[in-house]
Amino acid sequence: RRGMECVCGDAEMPAGAGRLVQARAIASQSQPTQTESRMIFENESPTESRYLLDYVSQQFSKGKTAEEVLCSFHVPEWFIAASCQCCAPAELSLSALAQVLLSWIVRIQDNDLAKELISATLAGNAAAVATLLQAGAPWDALDEHGHSAGAHAIRQRDEVVLQLLVAHGSVSLFQEQNAGQGRGGHFGGENGRYLAQRLRFEGNRILDEECRPIMMDWESPIMAAHAALLCKVERPPGPIGGQSTDVDHVSNVECGRSVLNIGFGLGIFDTEVQSRRPRRHTIVEAHPDVLAKMRRDGWDLKPGVEILAGRWQDVLPQLVAQAAEAKTPPFDAVFFDTFAEGVDELRRFHTLLPSLLQRRGVYSYFNGIAAHDVFLHKVYAEAIRLDLLSNGFTKVAFVPVSFPVPEPQVWEGTSLRHWWLSDNYQMPACYM
Repeated sequence: RRGMECVCGDAEMPAGAGRLVQARAIASQSQPTQTESRMIFENESPTESRYLLDYVSQQFSKGKTAEEVLCSFHVPEWFIAASCQCCAPAELSLSALAQVLLSWIVRIQDNDLAKELISATLAGNAAAVATLLQAGAPWDALDEHGHSAGAHAIRQRDEVVLQLLVAHGSVSLFQEQNAGQGRGGHFGGENGRYLAQRLRFEGNRILDEECRPIMMDWESPIMAAHAALLCKVERPPGPIGGQSTDVDHVSNVECGRSVLNIGFGLGIFDTEVQSRRPRRHTIVEAHPDVLAKMRRDGWDLKPGVEILAGRWQDVLPQLVAQAAEAKTPPFDAVFFDTFAEGVDELRRFHTLLPSLLQRRGVYSYFNGIAAHDVFLHKVYAEAIRLDLLSNGFTKVAFVPVSFPVPEPQVWEGTSLRHWWLSDNYQMPACYM
């Protein structure tokens, strides 16, 4: 929301004036009216309040009145009356006037621009979509039926508009989280409650006391693909940041790798890793019921297997310290698949990877974030790709993995369904 724009008489405009007018004119293919000439801020600035305060102060120093400043922003009288409440505009303090203007701008961005972004998306007008996003339209704008602009782009198979929305959303997403305004991930902040619950092992699945599925055996092909990726010596071919070709499913061949897994669950991934005979196999698991079953099943007796009991937040700092002392990261491959933790925890984990993963090592995680919404799933995937690149990774790709779609009866007896997407899983392949 940086880069103020206003169009009104002789009012001075900061750099970038006209993008909103251009966006609305392109979207509607009509001449802009007075209501199309508003002051706005670009989405990415976190300092709009300070910017507005300085701007209003400059206008006051030039002899402008509060009424003139409000007019230059085309703030309607009904909005002024509702905002000023007990006083006339002339009686507003500088900071109070700036707040009225900010409220008006936010209303435009969150309402008017959102509607226009939906309209431009439905029209397939990529130029208007790009301009509206730059002008401050919310990337996750919804129509009156609750459908997002991204969902409309997917339905229309409009890859150009979809990529614009994904690119803008992926950059904005973590900026919002860093400012304390983000969504957090699915089950974000519920890990402590989960760890205190008794789990039910029902053969092909694990449920908690709330009947939430912790892990289910329909995930087996996905876990096999992850294990093949992490135990494969050569990099899979494919363009950086794009989709790669399939991964060889090599088993019963000694990979000689040192593998770290965060989150055991049903042990599907770790069983696949064991079939590839790793040199070292470290498993971090926090839930006492899972740990007890691991011991009953003899995992603590398997050659080369080391079980670290506890939350990764408590256990991994010791491994990081050991790596610093040894002056080399200990693992060739790392996998992350925990339950009841949000994206903020995943990002915190990523900051530890440069200390845990050797150069040219490979990392992957279960890519089930926002699995209820195809568009949000794409946005989070791209945001995490950028996050990993900022943490020192040289290549982050998503490898398509086909698997049988879970039958409806799989979810019987559960309180939620944690996978709504197609039979094409996008497996992260991330190289240090």
